[in-house]
Amino acid sequence: MIKTANFAEAYKHRYLLPPYPAVYLNTYITNLIADFRDAKVSTHLDGGHALFAEYEEGHATTHAHPVDQWQVYVSGSARLAKKSVPLVTVQYTDAWVPYGPIEVTKEGFALIALWPRPNDETYEMPKDANLIRDHLRGKQHRIVTKQVQVAEEAPKTFEEATIIQEGEAWARRWQLPAGTMLDTPAPSQGGGQFFVPLQGSFLYEGCEYPRWSTVYVGPQDGRIALRAGVDGAEVLGMQFLPQS
Repeated sequence: MIKTANFAEAYKHRYLLPPYPAVYLNTYITNLIADFRDAKVSTHLDGGHALFAEYEEGHATTHAHPVDQWQVYVSGSARLAKKSVPLVTVQYTDAWVPYGPIEVTKEGFALIALWPRPNDETYEMPKDANLIRDHLRGKQHRIVTKQVQVAEEAPKTFEEATIIQEGEAWARRWQLPAGTMLDTPAPSQGGGQFFVPLQGSFLYEGCEYPRWSTVYVGPQDGRIALRAGVDGAEVLGMQFLPQS
């Protein structure tokens, strides 16, 4: 099922995350698709999960989620695994693979987290090391990161580039001049797709989606058409591996 979220509208309902595993800083959550407070809400069980997280100064310990994950680091300043995070960075992580720690400066830090299904579980190292190790046995242990240079000006020509390719999992970027149509890749070979405007906006079925909005396309859905807004759009698309 196709699901959409307008970032500007969703941001009106941001909330402070209560105490949560691995998070030792103030975190503000904006639910985009599905609800991080309750992953079992029936209306979201047939789709992906997207949220926008804003961190104040502090740290998050090394941790893992039980689902494959795309993350897009979009603003602020932080160190991931002791290395500075360049903006914008796209990260793919296999299910149960620990990543971190994340150290956030006074400037704060924000990211978009994307999952193929609703998820509200986090497992912290070293407390949950045995559980994590058991789930990883015999499976892939990928953490792949790539930086994307987002232009400040509206795109003048159409461009497409592959950022990350891991089998059926991929991240691609499209630069779209104003009014340009993008027919998205067929989703049937993967485990769900997300499309996020990193700059400008796009229109889908008559509604406009500004920067950091999200559109989810399930593997049973067909291609969709996105049209760049009046200021063009730089669109990041991500596909998950097929999900069992």
